[in-house]
Amino acid sequence: MKRLWVAAAMAPLVFAAAAHAGPPPPATQIATSTTAPVDTLTAGDLTITSAGSINLGTAGTVGAPIAAVTIDSNNIAAITAGGGASNSGGISATTGLNNMIGILGKGGFTSSITNAGTISFSDTSSGTADANSDGITDTYNGVVGQFASGQNRVGIEINGAGTFTGPITNSGAITVVGDNSDGILITSPLAGSLVSSGTITITGGNYYDLTTPTIRDQTASYGIRSTALISGNVTLSGTITATGANAVGVSLENGVTAGNVEVFGTITATGYRSTTTPADTGLLGILYGATPATATSTTATSASEMMQGGPAMHIENGVSGGISIDAAVAAVAASGSTLAVTAEPAGVLYSYGTAPALQIDGSGTVGAYTGGKYGLVVGGTVAGFGIYPLVADTTTVGGGLIAASTQGILVGGSTTIAGGVDITGTVNATSVSISTVTLANGIGPSNATGLHFAGTASTPTVDVGYGGLLEASSQATNAPSVTALKIDPTASLGAVVNDGTISALIAGYNTTSSGLANAATGGVAGEATAIQDQHGAIASITNHGVINASFSPGVTGATITGSAVALDLRANTGGVTVTQEQITLANSATFNAANTTA
Repeated sequence: MKRLWVAAAMAPLVFAAAAHAGPPPPATQIATSTTAPVDTLTAGDLTITSAGSINLGTAGTVGAPIAAVTIDSNNIAAITAGGGASNSGGISATTGLNNMIGILGKGGFTSSITNAGTISFSDTSSGTADANSDGITDTYNGVVGQFASGQNRVGIEINGAGTFTGPITNSGAITVVGDNSDGILITSPLAGSLVSSGTITITGGNYYDLTTPTIRDQTASYGIRSTALISGNVTLSGTITATGANAVGVSLENGVTAGNVEVFGTITATGYRSTTTPADTGLLGILYGATPATATSTTATSASEMMQGGPAMHIENGVSGGISIDAAVAAVAASGSTLAVTAEPAGVLYSYGTAPALQIDGSGTVGAYTGGKYGLVVGGTVAGFGIYPLVADTTTVGGGLIAASTQGILVGGSTTIAGGVDITGTVNATSVSISTVTLANGIGPSNATGLHFAGTASTPTVDVGYGGLLEASSQATNAPSVTALKIDPTASLGAVVNDGTISALIAGYNTTSSGLANAATGGVAGEATAIQDQHGAIASITNHGVINASFSPGVTGATITGSAVALDLRANTGGVTVTQEQITLANSATFNAANTTA
């Protein structure tokens, strides 16, 4: 969304206090270092200046955490930006303390929370190590697979009975290391906007000890998590990074009303130690040195390096004002009657692992995005990357290994996306599916799906605009299923309009570059499908661009086994109208011919 500004002199930022019954309590500024927690009932409107800080020295307990700042009255709390390079204004705690909160807002009060400084909770660290000598760190504080040793640390939290009324704004930095921890956690209804233009970095998850499988923690870590209804806009323009087993970038679990969700920053989630596929795929051995017999290296990639993160963004139970992953906006200077346009980066959602980059489920409706037609607008990038052919199952105790199937966007539950899905940016999913590893362990191929409608989810149309890309791909030696647009039997999609590219690709390996003994032929196999409607509800497809399903062998002339299908509409019994202009569909279209209108 474009931001328009009228050129004007900028006045200093002033925080206005909420209305009080009777004389307001005195305002308080913290301009020096202290270890004492503070509450607004005593302090009134509270500001931690650039020279001030609260460094907590006492740990809380489970169920009774310690908060540096507690909002328990109709007063505001703010951390201002630090002076110079030090950015000293902020909240922290003695290294290694558990059950800590930076700013705690109590439900039932009217206030505002602003962080333009720093909130930081860290671990006591004895260092990292590479237990299997493969060049990737896999050990933290002496424990293989661990990302953090502390837990229950939260930057900003809203909880308690009643609604918290007022905005939450983060333009600074929130950095938290800890399992079962959060950058921002909202468990009481929020009547106000949630804005993050700064950085949120969360490292931790719900750690699984892979050597003696037990769950240490019951929930994951989140960059931002809301389990309560938000009544207002959610605007995310900074950087959010969540790293750890089942760690999630942003999770809005109880819906957004009277507002929209807009992303024009970068949100990343992963449980991987490295997000780069090893150059020698013989290194993809499994479980602490257990290398498949056909691999070319005795060095193995530990399962602790392949734990799964959660989605980059997860939204449940509807968004009244729609969802936009924004396209980049170029700056325009004000001139005469022309308003200035502020430059914006594109919205980016990245998931490295089996979780979708964007998951929308639960019940409810995603309404048309503000001022537009479509409920979900993707002008930026939404991408899921598999990286490895097999990964550690971090959803089940002793879960072992699973195939690293990937998804770009998953729409599930009984979600309705009003107006449809508009893609002018990129939605893709890529997997790595290697039989050297998967067959040796009795596990199937790693699939890839670009946009997937599951459950009873529905939308009237998917519109891939000019320059837009909806894609799924896999580099494989076995037979994965790769689908750009997939509609499950109980989900529903009415129409597809394509002015861009909808593509499914399975690529082979070249023996020389891959190091895979069983890839000598460079052949490929599997099912590549551009559009697959298993429900049979699509009534029309209009194509002005490219709809393509293809194989690309690793060696010219190598064997191709399987099918490459542009349109799989065999489930349709009511007829489909296909309008084709300008560019020819690549490969075959699979229909129930007796019930197809073209």
